[in-house]
Order: sequence, then structure tokens, then C-alpha cells
Amino acid sequence: SLLVLWPNNPKTSCCTPTTFSAMSSRDSVLCSHCRLPVKRRPKSQAHNTFCCYSCAAAFEVTGEHGEAGQSAVWLIRLGLGGFWGMNVMLFSWLLYSDAVHSIGAEIIPAISWILLALASPVVLMLGWPFLIGGLRQLKTGVIAMDALIALGSVPAYGYSAWATTIGREDIYFDTAAMIVRSLAVIVNSSRLRS
Repeated sequence: SLLVLWPNNPKTSCCTPTTFSAMSSRDSVLCSHCRLPVKRRPKSQAHNTFCCYSCAAAFEVTGEHGEAGQSAVWLIRLGLGGFWGMNVMLFSWLLYSDAVHSIGAEIIPAISWILLALASPVVLMLGWPFLIGGLRQLKTGVIAMDALIALGSVPAYGYSAWATTIGREDIYFDTAAMIVRSLAVIVNSSRLRS
């Protein structure tokens, strides 16, 4: 199987794809970001090697290795999640306050689609780790925090997306976005302090 890696070239500040085949321990080097093994590259290429897109992106954004780079990536995620989440709350307020009915009920479907567009990055970007962790917990028969967060946010988002596509007015994108955003801040607060 092939793995496409995006090495960072500090001289040109651009990324170029490089393809590697199956790795062996004798010809591997460590990822420039997370220090996991990756296949050795010819010396004529860039000085940095990455094991995945996330490590390349984290290093490109932060220029930092390991835990410091991951903290910076989470800070960026939380900032973007906060921006989109607050906009979800703003548009949801229009629906909850009945201010939309004074403007005209025909604007409600447009607001629902705007809410879908704003809530999707929050739920996907911040909620994905909770969903993966929750699925792992359910497989082992242990229900812990990740599973509970996933069980609270995914149905709210899924139902709201379904309701938006069929034109219903009862949507809960704000619930899904704020559950994920609030708990992502709480869970990552110790990482962000360091």
C-alpha cells in the first residue's frame, strides 16, 4: 500500500507530495513532528519528513515539534470552532426569538441551511476525536466521556441536518455545536496551558 506524505520545504515554504511504499525498520527515519517512523527519503529532498497530513499541517502552521505543535493546532481548532459556534448561536437566536416571523417565514429554510454550513465544521473539526474515542469505548463495552459526548452531539447534528433537508423548522445545530465546543475546551485546557 502507498502512503502520500507532504514534506515541508523551509526554503520555498511550499509543500510537494511524495509517495512512499511499505516501510521497514532498517530504512526508516522519524517524522519531523510526532517522531513516528517514516520511510527514508533521498537527501536531495526537503529536510523535514512527515508520517501523515496532520503532522505536516501542524508543522507548517506552528513550526513546532511534538506536543507543542499539537497544542498549537488544538488552539487554532478551538478558535475556529468558537468563531463558527458563536455564529451558530447568533442565527439560532433568530429562530428561538421568533424575530424571523416579523421578517417573513420564507427566510427560515435559508437560516437552517446557514446553520448547517456553520455547525458542520464545528462538529467535524472538534467532535471527530470524541466520536472516534466513543466508538472505541463502545467496542470495549465501556461508556465514558467520549461516548457520552458523541451520543449527545451526533444525534442532535444528524437530526438537524435531516430536518434541514426536508424543510422542517425544529433544528438543534446550536446544541450539537456548543456541546462539542464547550467540552473540547474543557478536555484540552490542560494541553493548552502547557
